[in-house]
Amino acid sequence: MANENHKPVIAILGGTGAQGSALALLCANAGYSIVIGSRSSQKALEVCKRISAVVKHANVSYEDNQIAAEKGDVVVLSVPYASQRSTVETVRAALDGKIILKN
Repeated sequence: MANENHKPVIAILGGTGAQGSALALLCANAGYSIVIGSRSSQKALEVCKRISAVVKHANVSYEDNQIAAEKGDVVVLSVPYASQRSTVETVRAALDGKIILKN
C-alpha cells in the first residue's frame, strides 16, 4: 500500500538554468525532495546551495542527468529546445513508467 503522505521525488533535468532552478526552488519550498540533473556538477552544486540558503530543511541534491532521472518519481525536462531530444534519448531507460513534464 502506498503511503499517502509520501511526496514524489522530483528530478529536474536542466535544473541549473533560470527556469529549472526557479522550479526547483518552488518545489523545495513546497516540501518536495529535488534532484537537480545537470551536465555540470559545479553549476548544480551552486543551485543546491542557493536553494538550501533560502529554504530551511530543503532536501535538494544533484546528479548527472541519467542518475537524476533514475532517482526521480517525476522527471521535468527543463533543457533548451535544441537539447531536448538528445537529453531524452540519453535518459530514456530511466523514464519508463514515470511522469514526464516538459518545462
